[in-house]
Amino acid sequence: MTKHGHPSDDVVVIHDASSIPSVFPGSIDSHGSSLHQISSDSMSLPPHSTARSYHKSKYNGKVTAAWRPRNSNARGYGAPYRPPTSDSRVRRGRSSKSHHGKPIRVALYVAHATGDYRLVESDLRELFSYFGGISKLEIHSSYAAAELTLLDSAGATSAIAELNGLSISGVGTLRCTELRNGQTLETVLLRTKSADHKRGSRSTDAANPHSDSRHAVSSSHKAALSMVARLELVDMFAFEPEFDVAATLLGPKNGNIEYVLRNSGGVVDIAIRGKPLNSAPPSERLHVYLSSRDSVSYTKALHMLEDLVASVCEKFVSFARSRGKRVSNFVGFKRHEYQDVNGSLEYRGVTERPKTWLQKRSSGVVQPVPSVSHRSSFKRAHDRHRGVNHKSGGHPKFGYRSMNRVNHVVS
Repeated sequence: MTKHGHPSDDVVVIHDASSIPSVFPGSIDSHGSSLHQISSDSMSLPPHSTARSYHKSKYNGKVTAAWRPRNSNARGYGAPYRPPTSDSRVRRGRSSKSHHGKPIRVALYVAHATGDYRLVESDLRELFSYFGGISKLEIHSSYAAAELTLLDSAGATSAIAELNGLSISGVGTLRCTELRNGQTLETVLLRTKSADHKRGSRSTDAANPHSDSRHAVSSSHKAALSMVARLELVDMFAFEPEFDVAATLLGPKNGNIEYVLRNSGGVVDIAIRGKPLNSAPPSERLHVYLSSRDSVSYTKALHMLEDLVASVCEKFVSFARSRGKRVSNFVGFKRHEYQDVNGSLEYRGVTERPKTWLQKRSSGVVQPVPSVSHRSSFKRAHDRHRGVNHKSGGHPKFGYRSMNRVNHVVS
């Protein structure tokens, strides 16, 4: 199967004797760890919602049975004629093959997944034993999806009705659709991911409607948004275009961004968007944009991007001071994070990195600020006021004799 630019999803279906099998997330590689069980209470499904013994339909205002016992051709007066069908009730331990109709091909996948999941063959067979059994099963190699061929057409209809649209708290939405003539699992997934990407693009553009400077480097244009970060740059555009912040971030031939993409697994989207103006609103000001469906790649890329922006802040401060320019105390960046849930971005919070690039520098060495513990908590009569040496950067100086006396008293 075609390998997509995003990691596979991992859904494990485990049998529960009291309900339809619950869905558990699990790891997809050696770096992941198994997550906690998701109880059946988190599903929007009754605890005993298995395939029903028979369905009913209305005809001329009267309720008539659409499914009848085996070898029973009796029908009530006014009821529509239906050909004899097999009993669609589940027989535990043996398959219930339909004697009428042909097998149905079904696509099963997790939409809007919040993590990395994968479908497991043994658990899928256990789940669909409730719907007549499976004759053929193909699990997608890089997505939480599978193509199944169900033995019983009536069971397939029941499975689609029961499973399609099932919302699993903390995991995503389960989709179960019939594959008609010419349709494949790949075409269904491509259409779904294309729709997710369009919804995510609309959400991002709505948050930044007037961006007139976009330097985008993307590793995958089809990946649906899951985790999103925006690094907001603050007071760094006072010397544009003499000091081009966007060009410094990109590096020669986009080398900086390409390095992040290559070392994060290539399953992230990175872009530089916005106006290089300090006066622009935060949503329209130039910022670094990151999104990914893979939590591991997202974390790696985010850390590398933060280090990159921190180095640009240092270059900006050095550039300004080398020309005798005043540097704002607010120079730096903030990290805003979002979570994509069903196509809409939910804000998760903001984090600000310490402004180490604003510390005073002398001979290329950062002068540490004396700790509070080095200062005397009281003053003795024999201690002389040492004052402050204003030529040494504004930090108080203490004589060794005073410091030794203080240490002796404290000890």
